[in-house]
Amino acid sequence: MIEKIKSYNSKIIVVFDEITYIIEQDKSFLSLLQKYFDLYLKDMNIMLILTGSLINVVHNDILSYKSPIFGRRTGNIELTELKFYEIRNFFPKLQIEYLILIYAIYGGVPYYLGLLSDGSKPIEKFVNKNNIYCSDVQFILGLELRAPEKYFTILRLIAEGKNKTSEISGAMGMNSNEISPYIDKLLTMRVISKEFPIFLKKRNTGSYKITSNYFNFYFRFILGKLDLLETGRENTLLKIINNSIDIYISKIFENICMELLTLKARDIFDFELIEIGRWWRRNPGKDRGKDIEEIDIVGSYERDGLLFGEVKWSNTKICIDTFISLKAKSSIFDSERRVFVIISKPGFEDELISFASKSKEKLFLIGLNEINDIINTLN
Repeated sequence: MIEKIKSYNSKIIVVFDEITYIIEQDKSFLSLLQKYFDLYLKDMNIMLILTGSLINVVHNDILSYKSPIFGRRTGNIELTELKFYEIRNFFPKLQIEYLILIYAIYGGVPYYLGLLSDGSKPIEKFVNKNNIYCSDVQFILGLELRAPEKYFTILRLIAEGKNKTSEISGAMGMNSNEISPYIDKLLTMRVISKEFPIFLKKRNTGSYKITSNYFNFYFRFILGKLDLLETGRENTLLKIINNSIDIYISKIFENICMELLTLKARDIFDFELIEIGRWWRRNPGKDRGKDIEEIDIVGSYERDGLLFGEVKWSNTKICIDTFISLKAKSSIFDSERRVFVIISKPGFEDELISFASKSKEKLFLIGLNEINDIINTLN
């Protein structure tokens, strides 16, 4: 084989697809690969490509300092889910509201998006026990987690809004030190991430969130109600989901808006955003600092400028009081250069539209039609 490779004039590419499964079965495989590479391949015109979907194996066995092939890697690519605006290519004729609904449930996983065909009835298809959506979560995570029950409980609690270590440990009847190894592993696997208030990235200020919308939807609505599916009561589960789906989507809509503002800030505001994120903090001016102030979007731009944004996923048009509240919260920050943006699913009342057009305040109003236009410019 070596002589045959030497005889080729062009580069040879050898792909080990899903090598993580081989390593799981035989830990000596990487040592054999390292010896073979050093003895025969390193000076040849050859490229080895290793792919794997078991994150723990990739980090602990392939990329770590202790790995037999450490120091031989010339590059790595971490494939992530599609961005929101990219899923438009799967459903080019779908209205923007339904596109957001699909992304909130299935995220940017091409395989799942492809199974939806025309994108109709996305919730109904998820809760159909004959589809793979419910079973795939347990299959995917079960490959990497030993005794996954505690991990699943943690993920369910995070999906339900308990996103601090103290809240999770309290709900599980464990102390924080006991759940820390589980949290750390989920962080390593990229199943969860820790979000910090913008400009306040201190250890005790962060909160956990599930990184994949697909996992998030499952642990928020499905895991604790599997008996409804198993006993043929899909319609009962559908009612439960539909009663809370707008609240669930609202946070994901904030993420979508931050992503689009980051990409198109120059076109919308005539400046580039340097940093963007959510902000929350105790307000020292309210009830001795016990009240938490929250701003959906805060961004920084050149010369100490700040952008403040409110995002609404509701069925009521936004009135001027929303701007007044946003401006009041922004006074906590020390900046003379301020821009405000309100993004709304149902649109805006006439008074707010008139105010935005006439006021000296730099206030931008963005509805779903404008978001649809932004997406079209990105595809």
